[in-house]
Amino acid sequence: MAITDLNKDGKVDLAVSNNAAGSFSVFLGTGSGTFLTPTTYLVGSS
Repeated sequence: MAITDLNKDGKVDLAVSNNAAGSFSVFLGTGSGTFLTPTTYLVGSS
């Protein structure tokens, strides 16, 4: 998990790995303590 301002809008965002699914999800912060619906990205395996 990473907690940082990923999109440089001044609001805290989350990035969470989903190891079993081979993906990670990004939750963009709204600035009011909540997050938008996540965007999930598939990653390759090695």
